[in-house]
Amino acid sequence: MSQTDSKAQRESLKEIEFDVFSYIHDSRQTYGLRAQEYTRYRRYCAHHLRTVRKSAKMTQGTSKAYSKNDVTADVATTPEHIEILVLEAERAWAYAMDLRELYSRTEEPRQRYHLIRRLRAACKAGEQLAAIADGVCDKRTSLACYAYWLQIRAQLCFELEEWQNALDCAVFCCVISKQLGATGSSQQQALAHAVIENLDPIVRLAAYQVRMEGAQQLQPSAITTQWYGLHMKSDLGRVEGVINGFAAAEASLKALGAANDGHSASDEQDPSFANCLEWRGGSVRFASSALSSQIEDAEALLLQAIDDKALFKPDALDTLVKDASNLFKKIGKTARSCVTDASAASAKVGSAATDKLSSAYLLVEMYSLCVQHAISVNKNIQQADKIAAGLGIAPGDTGASFGKSGDTGETWFADDIEEKSTAASTASGQKKNASKKAGLERLAQGTRMVLLYDMARKSIEHLGAACSKILARVSPSTGGSVYAQQIADEIAAASLYYSCVRDYYSAALHAQPQHQRYLDSLALLDRLREDTLPRAAKAIAEAESKQAPERRKASAADKVWAQMITFGSDDVARLARSVTKAVSVVHGLCVAAGDSFDKQGEAKGKNKAKANAQKDWFSDPSAQPTMVPNALAPDSSQKADIAGRPRAVPHLVDLQSAEFAAVPMKPLFYDLAGSGIDFDMAAIEAKAGKPTSGAGSKLGSIIGSLWGR
Repeated sequence: MSQTDSKAQRESLKEIEFDVFSYIHDSRQTYGLRAQEYTRYRRYCAHHLRTVRKSAKMTQGTSKAYSKNDVTADVATTPEHIEILVLEAERAWAYAMDLRELYSRTEEPRQRYHLIRRLRAACKAGEQLAAIADGVCDKRTSLACYAYWLQIRAQLCFELEEWQNALDCAVFCCVISKQLGATGSSQQQALAHAVIENLDPIVRLAAYQVRMEGAQQLQPSAITTQWYGLHMKSDLGRVEGVINGFAAAEASLKALGAANDGHSASDEQDPSFANCLEWRGGSVRFASSALSSQIEDAEALLLQAIDDKALFKPDALDTLVKDASNLFKKIGKTARSCVTDASAASAKVGSAATDKLSSAYLLVEMYSLCVQHAISVNKNIQQADKIAAGLGIAPGDTGASFGKSGDTGETWFADDIEEKSTAASTASGQKKNASKKAGLERLAQGTRMVLLYDMARKSIEHLGAACSKILARVSPSTGGSVYAQQIADEIAAASLYYSCVRDYYSAALHAQPQHQRYLDSLALLDRLREDTLPRAAKAIAEAESKQAPERRKASAADKVWAQMITFGSDDVARLARSVTKAVSVVHGLCVAAGDSFDKQGEAKGKNKAKANAQKDWFSDPSAQPTMVPNALAPDSSQKADIAGRPRAVPHLVDLQSAEFAAVPMKPLFYDLAGSGIDFDMAAIEAKAGKPTSGAGSKLGSIIGSLWGR
């Protein structure tokens, strides 16, 4: 075959793909290097090399006659040819490392000379691998082979004490590995960072030996960035004399689209993680470009749905807000998948960079959860505020919230307290969410407002439970960049505050003249004043003391989150004053209701007990049973009420004592003294038909034991 035909055949073949880093790592960890057994690994490389050569039909003669058969660019058409070159380099490298351990114990010069010869052989095989891979492999495999050769050459120059050459090779190997990791999977990122960490000692010592400024204080990543930018790119002639094909490799890096020169050497985050999430005044770096594009799309859509005050636009509630929420759900799903991959890669190749990557993806998942729940809470609160504005009430306006009996001018609601429309039967194929929304729309305005605040509270509690699980897995250094621990304090404060507002409006609803459930209203107000409000004030004070600093240019997610926690200590104090006034108002309504029973002569039997219970509650509130909140839904038992009678207010407390009913059961007997009784075993065995004495009994016991009796 002519040279032209061979070249045309190579161009027609598909480019070879071979994961060099993964193959080398698996081989080393499986066959000896986990226990630092270089001799065992060298024997494996020699044996496996013969096997691969035989499968690729590139054996080097027989046991009697040796015939050299090198892999060249003309014959390299399959991954087996690349594997042969890798195994030749690994065999020589393993022998060199074995000799270095022996030299460290004996310090014989011959072993050091032999070590350098073996490293030269490994470097020669690595250079041949890089040259052949550049012509027959894809760009990613070609760059990985080039980085593998640079790693061996850096070790050779380090042993020869050629410090500048060693630093050039190690730095360029780190640069290539970072770019390969930034564009690869989680496992490839972990393998690339493992290569970088192995070269850190060479980078540190070589930079110190060449008298690089600040080499003793800078981290290896900062040394790599400075040396590559200041001493390699600006002096291409010198570097080309040390590293063959430096310009071509740099062009391949740019073609791969993974150049990452924009990060300064003082970055705390690893610059190989090119993608960044700006959140809560900090940044979280990660490697997935697909996740980064999803975040950009979701932020842009959410920004269109809110106004200058971070409130949702009325025309965007059913379209943009829903689409943005679905995008953030997709972000959470992608982040969970990335966490799984990063954890698997970290378990296989442990490194500090992969641990940071897992924490970064966990923070992205928490970011998506926070935005989703903040959207839900803000929608509910915005609807509740709209209802309150239509009714002319506010938490600080006690007179409008708690009206006196018979005075319709001061009642909480005007005419909307009674339901004016009956529930229409829903279609059989209607979706569950649509039917739930329709059921909420059919409720009275006051009940809807209480339910909206309770839905907001439940959403915040679910968010707190999810975030606590995520924060337990995030490293403190990564989570501290976005003040992740303060999120738990803000969630706890929001849950308590919205619980207080819900209970306040629910107490006002119970105290209306149409319902006259004054005991339930007083119980809710008493719990607010004695328990919930003090805890809410304490939680809000702690959250305000640890609040994250404001950003000059806040993202849409930051604006939505800030709108959810827009309350403060002043709001709690105003609500506490309203509760204090409301207690006196409901107390007067309760006493007036009790007096009306006595004046009308109806305080007999159950009515008398009811009136006395209302009066006794004020004289000794501690005598009442513990308040037990139940489901916030209309009482189903009121469906059969007469027409025109309003449905009962959502029942939140149950002040009735517990009742026990007798249930018929079969008797159960327990013999507690059976172990202390001496039974007549002879009589029992006689009744069972077993012989108790004699030769027959002994023979029978022997035979019985053989048969398992």
